[in-house]
Amino acid sequence: MTSHRFWLFAPWALFALIVAAWLTYWFVAAGTAEQRVAAFVAQQQRAGADVRIGRISRHGFPVLLRLELDDVAYAPRQRNWRAASARVDLNINLLKPAHIVLQQRAPLTIDRAEGHTDIAAEAMLMSVRMQGAALAEARLEADALALTDRGREGALAAQKLVAALRPDPRNGADYQLAIQATALHLAQPVRTFERFGQDVAVANAALVIERAAALLEPSDPLEHWRGAGGRARLEGLTLEWGPLEANAQGAVALDAEHRLAGRLEAALPRPAPALNALAQSPNLSYQQKNALSVFALGLALANRDVRVHLEAADGVLKLENVPVRTLAPVY
Repeated sequence: MTSHRFWLFAPWALFALIVAAWLTYWFVAAGTAEQRVAAFVAQQQRAGADVRIGRISRHGFPVLLRLELDDVAYAPRQRNWRAASARVDLNINLLKPAHIVLQQRAPLTIDRAEGHTDIAAEAMLMSVRMQGAALAEARLEADALALTDRGREGALAAQKLVAALRPDPRNGADYQLAIQATALHLAQPVRTFERFGQDVAVANAALVIERAAALLEPSDPLEHWRGAGGRARLEGLTLEWGPLEANAQGAVALDAEHRLAGRLEAALPRPAPALNALAQSPNLSYQQKNALSVFALGLALANRDVRVHLEAADGVLKLENVPVRTLAPVY
């Protein structure tokens, strides 16, 4: 009889033990997550940044773990910009605690000396997966994304944006960045490329960021990156923008004036429509328009795919050695 009762109650006792262990693990994981958030805030403040979190509350018990961060704000040491949001959720995979997901629950505002940008989306997630103390992958996904600059007309919008960053297995000092954007709408026409319109159907890019560690410098990271010889190697670009269809490769960097400098080689399956549209820009001189029109006519008569070269040097962008626009500093 005693043996019969043991086997009757043993499964329930085991179940209760598992539940108690899981509950303990959940609360320990939640406490550890809050401690890590607090440690990150303290570390950033010691480095000179201004980090503020109004309130942290736990949710998702007992299956999920989500920390709701209210009134979040961050400004780097040099205070040249500030980001703030009324709410950001930190989601933690309890079975894989090295994988965390940040979910934007309220619009994000970025304040700079030259203006204010509001970032909103129907859904926006940023996931970070660590391997020990090193970054294994960071990923951003956004649906119905919109960036609006206050005081300026129009908004930069994308139906879908996906960006993924991970170490380059070929060289640990470099990082791979993949970007996919669909149904992109530009806030303003691009000077000299006005006839291409403001709708970009597809923009996919695969880049390798060389000397990426320099970008972690707290003060003027782009200047540190430039000084370290950093460049972005474009291993693949697919672009469908109005009359332009292109696949390109090349590399770009920043010059001493923080302007783009580099060279791209683009394959154009239909070059004539894009060149004719470019030749209609009101920002080009008569000689430049004529040169592009003649070039487009020759390509149309050849009736074949061609490769064209774009070069950015000394603040001037050239297409097959024809200057098409001046380049302003990136920042």
